[in-house]
Amino acid sequence: MLLISGCTLYFIKPRRHFYDCYYYPFAGMDEEALRGLNPISDPQLQRRALQYFEQLKSLESGWKLCAEAFVNGSYHGNDHVKFFCLQVIEHYLKTGYNLAILDDHQNIKSFIARCLQLQGSEGTQDRSFIRNKIAQIISLAFVHDYPHRWPSFFTDLLQTVSPNHHSIDIYLRVLLAIDSDVVDREIVHTPEEFQRNTLIKDAMREQAVGQLAGTWYEILTTYETSNPEVVCMCLDVIGKFISWIDINLIANDKFVTVLLNFMTLTLIRESACDCITDILNKGMDPIVKTKLVESFTNVLEERGILSPVEDEEGDFLAKLSKLVNAIGVNLILAWQKLLKTEDKENTEATLQALESKVPLMFRFLSDEDDDVSGAVAQFSQEYIALLKQMKPLSQKQRENMEMSTISCNPGCCDISELIDMPVWNTCGALSEIGDGPHCFGIHKSFDSDQIEIGAFNNIHDFEVSNHSNHNCSHQTHCCLSSTANDLQYHSGLFEKKKWYFSSPVNMTIDNNSNITVNKSTETNMNNDSGTGLVYEDLLSVKSAVPETSSEYTLPETEWKKQIKDLKRQLHDKQCELEDKNRRFSDYILRLEKKLAEKDRDISNLKDTIVTLEEYEELPKCGVRSSHALDGFQHLWEKFKPHSKQSSERYFGRVSSGTDGAKKCEKNTKRVVVQPISKEKTWKSITKNVGLLYIVIKKMTYDESYDFEHEGEEEAMFQEYRKQLKTIFNNLAALDAQLIIVTVHNILTQTLPNWERMDQLETELAISLLYQLGEALPEKENDNRNFILQATQGQHFSGDLTKASVLQEMMRLLITSRVSCQGHMSVMLQFFETVVRYDKFFSVEPQHIPDVLMAFTDERGFRHRSAQVRSRASYLFSRFVKGVRSHIHNYVEEILQRIQDLLVLNTPDNGYQHLLSSDDQLFLYETAGSLIVCSNLPSEKKQTLMKNLLSPIATKFESLLTKLVAESNQEKQLAYAQSINTATALASRVSKGFSSQQTMQVCGCVDTFTDLLRLFLQAVNVPIHRQLIHTGVRQYLHRMVVCMEKEILPFVPVVLENLLKQPDARELHDFLPLMNQMIMKFKSAISPFLQEVFMPLVSTIYQVLTTPTDELDQVTANDKKMLQRSYYLFICTIVCNDVLDVLKNQDMQNLNQVLITFIQGAVDIPDPQSQKMCFNILRKLVDSWGGNDGMAGFVDFMYKSIIPACLMAPMKPSFDLNDGQTSLALGECSNCLREIYGKRGDEMIQYLLSEYLPTLQLSQQQTEEFCQVLKADSKLFRTYFKNFFMKAKS
Repeated sequence: MLLISGCTLYFIKPRRHFYDCYYYPFAGMDEEALRGLNPISDPQLQRRALQYFEQLKSLESGWKLCAEAFVNGSYHGNDHVKFFCLQVIEHYLKTGYNLAILDDHQNIKSFIARCLQLQGSEGTQDRSFIRNKIAQIISLAFVHDYPHRWPSFFTDLLQTVSPNHHSIDIYLRVLLAIDSDVVDREIVHTPEEFQRNTLIKDAMREQAVGQLAGTWYEILTTYETSNPEVVCMCLDVIGKFISWIDINLIANDKFVTVLLNFMTLTLIRESACDCITDILNKGMDPIVKTKLVESFTNVLEERGILSPVEDEEGDFLAKLSKLVNAIGVNLILAWQKLLKTEDKENTEATLQALESKVPLMFRFLSDEDDDVSGAVAQFSQEYIALLKQMKPLSQKQRENMEMSTISCNPGCCDISELIDMPVWNTCGALSEIGDGPHCFGIHKSFDSDQIEIGAFNNIHDFEVSNHSNHNCSHQTHCCLSSTANDLQYHSGLFEKKKWYFSSPVNMTIDNNSNITVNKSTETNMNNDSGTGLVYEDLLSVKSAVPETSSEYTLPETEWKKQIKDLKRQLHDKQCELEDKNRRFSDYILRLEKKLAEKDRDISNLKDTIVTLEEYEELPKCGVRSSHALDGFQHLWEKFKPHSKQSSERYFGRVSSGTDGAKKCEKNTKRVVVQPISKEKTWKSITKNVGLLYIVIKKMTYDESYDFEHEGEEEAMFQEYRKQLKTIFNNLAALDAQLIIVTVHNILTQTLPNWERMDQLETELAISLLYQLGEALPEKENDNRNFILQATQGQHFSGDLTKASVLQEMMRLLITSRVSCQGHMSVMLQFFETVVRYDKFFSVEPQHIPDVLMAFTDERGFRHRSAQVRSRASYLFSRFVKGVRSHIHNYVEEILQRIQDLLVLNTPDNGYQHLLSSDDQLFLYETAGSLIVCSNLPSEKKQTLMKNLLSPIATKFESLLTKLVAESNQEKQLAYAQSINTATALASRVSKGFSSQQTMQVCGCVDTFTDLLRLFLQAVNVPIHRQLIHTGVRQYLHRMVVCMEKEILPFVPVVLENLLKQPDARELHDFLPLMNQMIMKFKSAISPFLQEVFMPLVSTIYQVLTTPTDELDQVTANDKKMLQRSYYLFICTIVCNDVLDVLKNQDMQNLNQVLITFIQGAVDIPDPQSQKMCFNILRKLVDSWGGNDGMAGFVDFMYKSIIPACLMAPMKPSFDLNDGQTSLALGECSNCLREIYGKRGDEMIQYLLSEYLPTLQLSQQQTEEFCQVLKADSKLFRTYFKNFFMKAKS
């Protein structure tokens, strides 16, 4: 069969479904134009290629020529031309194919068949972007033809799929393209497209989806090992389609088995994870959803997939985290749906299923990789939102929120164990039989050997403080049960366990290796733990312990006394911290030496024998934990006597089983020392860590964070930190008391020890204090006595007995001198926090000097980091405003300390300034505010103000002279910028004046007027005129605010210079100054305004009517803004009782001005200008439209204003559906109502008999219009809009 179409002869050979096409071209492509497709080709050729592209798109047969060129092999290997051809075909399918004739439809099918054949054959496969474009073209044809014109599309498509991965690849790309065009919810579709897509999906469900699912399974099982890339693409297709196809096609034993198998294959598991996530996200009945989620979760947990190994790849962990997020979020959605029903059984089952998934969320949220942690953030946020609905919380839910097993006592659980510091596991000697040791407040399990020793635990709540007078104090957590407070219970427990308080023993070894143990009689100054609680069986010397149990059983009263004496004794001792560290270091060095000698991994280190004395002499208290050997894992075993040949230390020559051996056994311990990685320890800790502490840990900056040069990674972490802060805030809304207690504990542990802490820990602690201001609820909940609104000051009290926790934390922040830490992150957070809680200094003003010093020394304005200096400048201005009533005594000292920072930055200074010009703006404003608000006499204020502004005045004239004399353009710009900065700095100083402390009251008028005279010299400088004028105008604006009529003589100088060289932008910037003066001085400015009005208006219209290049959008926009400014200027005049300025103008000039209002209302397609024009006309009607109004104005109303009100809405540019235009229409209707109010029936008669008939309105419409005009203004405004909507429809 031969088909002739356009310029191409097609010989079509019938096949079963598609057609094989052979192309015999009559005419080829424009090769010269195609050369321009190369990115490195000549620009002229590129323009020709673009023209050729447009030409082919406009030609009816252009797409056919491109189709022929693509499939005939002429351009094989030339991707630019092939992509060019596909773009032309794509344009045709988008714009003309919907109306194509049958022949063109067949031609497209033939082209698609040929493309699929080429892409599926070996050796002819194109690059990915070409294949994607082919898939898009096939999808475009599909959405037009399926199911009506091409019902066999999928059958025909599957016929082309051959058993090779090239063919499978293009098949899957086509399915992905179909999903993008038909299903993807992120693409906005028109209602017609939505209806079309619904029809397509219905037809696919009925005809094709089952067949497609079968091909997917074959692809997954066939290419599992040979081509993982194809399998991953197939999984992507399944994930896309699962949202709208029958879930049973995929969620069955056959597919699930394959998916679970893929979760163990490194190259496929990430795609499989995404596919399972998409399956779980499919919408369905909540009960079915819960069962689906539970079945998947159970299988994944059974296979250990949700419990990855420590060193698992980060990308896969992120996918798993996303999967866990889907599990949690979908269970929450199911629970919310079930909650609205009466199915309590399934609601409770879903909630229990959700609670069981919370540990999974904790595990991934606490992961060190922020991508992994961030992927599950939604689950955590939704879970907190769920808890808010369930008050009161269950015990399990509370445990999920907080660290149930971590003590909140300061010193017991340091923040350094919870954030990014090396964490070590320490198994102490005191542990309750059958339970684990106390380590950082975390309970772990003992093995059988440890149990035999008689270690005991759960005795950590009794604290014995060891205070020092030399700022060296810490706590020894030595021992009473946390499970009972009953003293009788403790007494019995002591007797049962054979515990008693002992003094240290001295153990020596003689030359014959015999052991001598004596009870120490010297003062225990080198043992930081003081008297300890010792298990009797661990001692081997009878003289050190009673002979019988009756001898060491203590009466309750005596036991109480010993407790009391012990506390007093430990309280009186000094903490010999340096000696403890020395002895501990010696012990570690001995272990390290043995490591070096053995030259093997530390995990294989031979047992090290230490005596009981050696062990007891090691300190038992420390900053980071309650045990001396912090940093190592200790496994205690019974001592077994060694032979003489043993290389280990040998104590005594006694036979096994003898009394000597038993004594030896009791006097020695064998220690296996093995470091534990921070990651492993953290993961073990987080098994018992709740959501709050995970969030706190993840807020910590990473050590690699570059504070000085923040890049993309830093920006990503900041976004992630915002997510964590959201979770933190939600937790605060759920349980504010928990948040306050937690932050308080962290601060009390961190700030006093900031010198020994990492700066990132310190920053986190201060950041949490800062975050409280946003996190805590605004109103009291549950009658709690804690801070409720952090920035309002209710929580701060001058009575220390009523002071809140936040007040205590703020006091600690200042008194700890953490501001001396120096790191930029700490300093920035410190300054942000003191400014946020500035109300604290109102009740405790004694801390203000410390903060002022921090701002003004090396911690603030003189910090090594420019970021800190800059931010401190801004925050200092806010801090001074907050505490200005308490710093009167420090004003002169502050000004003296910042004096060198106020030097004007000029090009010829010769040194680098600490503060930029923008930073100096805040500093000058603050200095001005300090002077004005001080309680100094006006003479002193005047002197201080002159001293403050003298650096500006001194440099200004020389800068002006150098600018005029300079020929170098770069230096000219630098001088002009310095002049602009000088005027800006003086303007900011004036912001310190207020309605009470005016410039006149402070006696500073002369100082600022002298400076104004100096600045006005710059308006005549022709170099960088706009930049200089901007600074002078800014200063004039401030003087209008601060001065009275003293400013008026200076304005003509600026206006005169402006009119000499008019510029649209300068006029636009100057008119707001005129408006400001009119609104302030009103009639007082009328004489001056009458004089300058017409010259100013004439100059404005001269600039507006100057011809410009149509392509010059900048100038066009400047003119548009000037036009608005002009109408705003007139509007200011008519609204501020300065109408005499218009009334006293020459009649001819006034008529010209009035015509500009009519033009603006009707002809200018700018709704804002039109609104102002109708407003001006309404005001003029109100003032001059009565019988005693201005002569000739009534005639102007009838001949110009009324026609303008009815012509403007009929303009094509007047869009009645636009918001701004609706406001203009409202002003238009108000203007007509104002005329009716002034002229009454006279206006109605004019409309009925003269004007409305000219608009070709019927008698009924005319009468209706006039009748509604006389009614209520609101009713007329509604009618007026409908009237024009009907007229324009």
